[in-house]
Amino acid sequence: QMLDQCSSIKSIGLCHGVFDGLDQIAFLLEMPFREITGQLSGINHFSWFQKLWHVPDGEDLYPRLREAERTAHWFARWDDLALSRILFRVFGLYPSPGTNHIGEYLPWATEFYASALLEYFYDPREGIPWEGANTPPYLYSLTTHPTGVPPHPEEPVETLYPDDSAQEPPPGLPTRELAVPIIEALTCGTEYLIPAVNVPNTGGLVPGLPEDAFVEIPALISGGKLQPQKADPLPEGALALLRTQVSINKLLVQAFVENSRDRLLQAMLIDPVTTSYRNAVHLINEMFKIQGEALPPLQWEGKPKG
Repeated sequence: QMLDQCSSIKSIGLCHGVFDGLDQIAFLLEMPFREITGQLSGINHFSWFQKLWHVPDGEDLYPRLREAERTAHWFARWDDLALSRILFRVFGLYPSPGTNHIGEYLPWATEFYASALLEYFYDPREGIPWEGANTPPYLYSLTTHPTGVPPHPEEPVETLYPDDSAQEPPPGLPTRELAVPIIEALTCGTEYLIPAVNVPNTGGLVPGLPEDAFVEIPALISGGKLQPQKADPLPEGALALLRTQVSINKLLVQAFVENSRDRLLQAMLIDPVTTSYRNAVHLINEMFKIQGEALPPLQWEGKPKG
């Protein structure tokens, strides 16, 4: 969004999230990843699959997914799936990419971070690791050490143990990197359907979001041109979760265009996960103190006297 609005550089945004979402759906359905595809819309790191279908025969997979999710064990890939499953039940569409990204936007998502407090530990009396080039020792995460519980276990699961077996992808799967196929299609005139790109919402590609928003939708490259595909309207509840983030992104761009810490503070204070005005101000000041050489010279517009 910054590149689009503040430079003449032609660009599109790419994210692997669509593949993560499809992988979760394939896991719940206990189907091969290659046999599932879908169409989604939303914003980066928070999109909704509006259509899902079985590649071999075109079957609508949403009815099967609803049944599979309802009967799946809650321990099955908890960190990846639990929040997405709740959103699916409440809003009727399966979200993407997963808890670790969607949870950034929802203040109540902490209930679904089962291993968040186990990932890192440090003693603050010995210093703050992030102030230097180090990070705290890595301890444990259900994301990289998932439970060995399948979505529909044949036997009751009484105790939760991690599955330490290797999580290597099966051989022969194509890469999920999209840059090279996009460059090839644009320069060689081939046709290519991109499952998700981040582009301006020009013409209301995602109905219900402002036209100056950046949205995530599929796009077709044909004849050397990128053709974003307009999405069907999202349910109001799903849209409501996106609108606040669109406003935050807009304020962030304004903050750097106007060199304004006040705009940056506005973006932080409308973020649902911000819980303290004072902490937000202190965080901004600390960020520019530590990383000032790498950041634009944002200033407070006017400090109160007295």
